[in-house]
Amino acid sequence: MFASLVGKEMRLYLFIIIVGLFFGPRAVCFADWPGFQGPGGDNVSEEKNLVRFFSPGGARILWSADVGPGFGGCSVHRGEVFIFDRVAGAKDVLRCIDLESGKSIWTHESPQPGKLSYPGSRTVPAVNNTSVFCVSGFGRVLCIDRETHKPVWTILLGEKYPTEVPMFGYSHSPVLWKDQVIVAPLSPAAGLVALESKTGHETWRIETPLSSCMTSSHVRIEGMDQVVFISSNREAKSEASPSGSAIVHGIDPDSGRILWKYDNFRSLMPVATVTQVETNRLLVTEGYTPLTVLLEISGDQGTWSASEVFRIERGSHLHPAVYYEGYIYLLVNNNSNQRGLRWLADGGLLCLNLRGEVLWRTGNQPNLGRGCMLLADGMLISQDGRSGHLRLIEPGPEKYVQLAEANLFGTDGPREDLQMWSPLALADGRLLI
Repeated sequence: MFASLVGKEMRLYLFIIIVGLFFGPRAVCFADWPGFQGPGGDNVSEEKNLVRFFSPGGARILWSADVGPGFGGCSVHRGEVFIFDRVAGAKDVLRCIDLESGKSIWTHESPQPGKLSYPGSRTVPAVNNTSVFCVSGFGRVLCIDRETHKPVWTILLGEKYPTEVPMFGYSHSPVLWKDQVIVAPLSPAAGLVALESKTGHETWRIETPLSSCMTSSHVRIEGMDQVVFISSNREAKSEASPSGSAIVHGIDPDSGRILWKYDNFRSLMPVATVTQVETNRLLVTEGYTPLTVLLEISGDQGTWSASEVFRIERGSHLHPAVYYEGYIYLLVNNNSNQRGLRWLADGGLLCLNLRGEVLWRTGNQPNLGRGCMLLADGMLISQDGRSGHLRLIEPGPEKYVQLAEANLFGTDGPREDLQMWSPLALADGRLLI
């Protein structure tokens, strides 16, 4: 199966590939990755004892499964893998796969004709003990019962909150908070809403400018849980922000009350989630008109504010930065440093200190494309967004240190960008790509 789908066939099909990263004997326990960017929504895993090199034969592929083209990723809960797949022009398919064997357990199909500007899936399911929550590219929100495999409730965002399907489709993943699921209708009446997870009934909403592909982030600042969401307004253009202004919102997830706003951020289309830096700082990044800003969030007797620590004219297009032991790691590849199929030398992965100074940058050695990167066991685990190559990287402020590399998909160099932009997942010592 793997050999038959490389080369020119790669344009038609994608895989889930499961790579074993555990070292030595494994206990029978399932470390979950229950939604977009993992248990904390920050691409950070608590797993330990992971490999730091590959054998001469390459990374150990445990199994693979056929899925349609797209940009959605996997979630994992209690030994089951969930991916919200798409059959082009016809339907969405929630697939449940056994983490151990790769065998299909069950599927749920939702008829949905039509095409989006980029083909395929967009989002990552959110999973708890009883239900799976999905958002389709056309804005259908589903709550599927894990025992019956049938819908508990369904909402079409564009009908409940009247608006047209966004330019790239609905590209955010659902986020669970207590007994709520948070989604983004991107409607004039409701930019972000919380729904009761058992019924789908609305519990709160906020109005916000309408353009965003971002999944809301959960952070905890000065003892208070907050949801952070960025949205842009293309109509609010200025000399400083020719592509439109953007607002970073800090929101109380229980009530929907807006705690603070930061409106000195420019963004054509927010995509990357925020990265928490230390206890009360947030890094926001944008790739269309490259910009990265570090914010300091302060709260005093219920009054909150956001102030700027630094800004640099570089930014990530799709995936957030990673913060580790006092340093920020950011992939700054975007439209501004790509010419056709050629990446310019001012991109790559860079390391920042907390003053915004660039300590090192890889440029094209290697470039890494627009791929995803997560942190686990003191390593950065990266999938090259152009070729799919898997890299293990030792973080540190002195220089780029690559521990291992594997060509999992059999690609043969930089002749084309295969757009391997999907988020990664790591569960029970297994990396899902």
